[in-house]
Amino acid sequence: MKATNVIVILAVLVIAFILITLIKGPSSKEAEVLIASRELSCIESCNGNEICMQECDTITINQAVLAKDLNKCKEIEDIESNVLCKDKVIFSLAVSEKDISKCEDIINLELKNLCNELAK
Repeated sequence: MKATNVIVILAVLVIAFILITLIKGPSSKEAEVLIASRELSCIESCNGNEICMQECDTITINQAVLAKDLNKCKEIEDIESNVLCKDKVIFSLAVSEKDISKCEDIINLELKNLCNELAK
């Protein structure tokens, strides 16, 4: 009977410890380490450097074209790069699907003309 009581008491203490740890959450030092250790986005790592930010936009454009995903273009804040991203994704879709009607949605005239030739 005593062994059972000891096991029950130990189980209750372990459960109490787990609950207190979960409720308490990370300390401020632990939170700082978690924040510092999270990976920065491409734009965040640029620290405002324009050339670096343009390279990040180029990476996002390439990812959007490869995935043929217009929604990926929404990640680009620069208006000119955002439009270019959409144009390139639409171009890729039109050419791969041989759908010349999609070429009409392209704003860049050179890309639109090339699309009209290749999507036939």
